[in-house]
Amino acid sequence: MYLYGLVHRSAIEMLTISEINGIAGDLSWRESGELGAIVEDGFPAQACANSEAALIEAIVSHDRILLSAFAIQTILPLRFGTEFASEQALIQHLEKNQIAYLRAIDALKNKAEISLKLSATQAEMEPIPAELKGRAYFLAKKEQSQQQQFIEQYLDRDRALLLQQLSDRGIQMFEKAVDHYLLLCDRNFDLESSLERWQMEMGESDCTNQPKNQWIWKISEELPPYHFSGELLNLANEL
Repeated sequence: MYLYGLVHRSAIEMLTISEINGIAGDLSWRESGELGAIVEDGFPAQACANSEAALIEAIVSHDRILLSAFAIQTILPLRFGTEFASEQALIQHLEKNQIAYLRAIDALKNKAEISLKLSATQAEMEPIPAELKGRAYFLAKKEQSQQQQFIEQYLDRDRALLLQQLSDRGIQMFEKAVDHYLLLCDRNFDLESSLERWQMEMGESDCTNQPKNQWIWKISEELPPYHFSGELLNLANEL
């Protein structure tokens, strides 16, 4: 039995999952205590193991189903490939871990995951004049290297200021790659305005003659909190 995600039992009547196509068949509910589980019977994830195209299609469908449910209600998304040998095994698992799952669902209420990608447009440095030779050339090369170091320092300062501002707003985050952050925000949080204020504050605080960094960004749509679910479950188990 394939498991997509979990919701609070009270949310079941708000989600008409029969209108959402599963990976290979129909979706249905399984209930245990205060938990509702979105499942698909008859889809073995291992069936995709030998076909890259089938695997990609299944992963895309998994995300589509979670996004459809997330658009309506708070959901604890589970990673692709979460399945149980039988319905009984699933129910036993939900009974055993119910408290941790419910705590994680409560922590995600009205929350969304957002992908934020940054890139800096740096001012071009003056090229070293071709006529410079010997000591003059090496001095110019040294000055250019120092200027590049200053630019990197200012980029690091900019990043640190942004992360501090987001943290002060209670936003959880982690860095997926350089200048690519995943944020756990309140739904409908105006991240665009926050980034514009950050950009403005950096221009106001920089009184040096160093080249200014102009940041541009790309913000994803609101997504189910895929990358925060595991961490929340770990915290819930520690309580």
